[in-house]
Amino acid sequence: MNWDVIGVVSEAIGAAAVVASLLYVAIQIRHSANIAESDAFERSTQNFMSSQSALLDPKLGELFLRGKENYDALDDVERLHFQIIMSNLLYEMEITMEKREAGLVTDDLMEPYYFYFEDLVSHPGVKEYLQVGRNLHSSLFRDWLDKVARRRNLWVDPELFLLFALLKGSI
Repeated sequence: MNWDVIGVVSEAIGAAAVVASLLYVAIQIRHSANIAESDAFERSTQNFMSSQSALLDPKLGELFLRGKENYDALDDVERLHFQIIMSNLLYEMEITMEKREAGLVTDDLMEPYYFYFEDLVSHPGVKEYLQVGRNLHSSLFRDWLDKVARRRNLWVDPELFLLFALLKGSI
């Protein structure tokens, strides 16, 4: 056998081995990314459920329901407890949004979070809380809040809206 033929065959086998190794690494990277995405969403879900489980306490659950409807009617201690409940819930959403921005959570997995939190921030007491507490969150989260607010007209003060409409002559 000719040494040139042996060299060519060896090079072809070597090239095939490199291609096979690259394919294997690509499959492993994809698998690792899927595991990281799944793990990130699972941790977010567990943290969210943990935040929600505090509301199983009848007193905290009742406080949460009252605070959602009228934050300003809460006394100082109730307001403090409501702030803690809300910050825990909202920080969990914020963290999950950050994971989505990093590519660890897909839009499909974010959809239930968006649905829940868009409903939550539409309640009058939550809107009152967010007038004070929104600056405690990242710009990503505040931008999302503003987008939701524009879509649902959440930040419009009814008295200011009426005054504006009167000034424009719309009423």
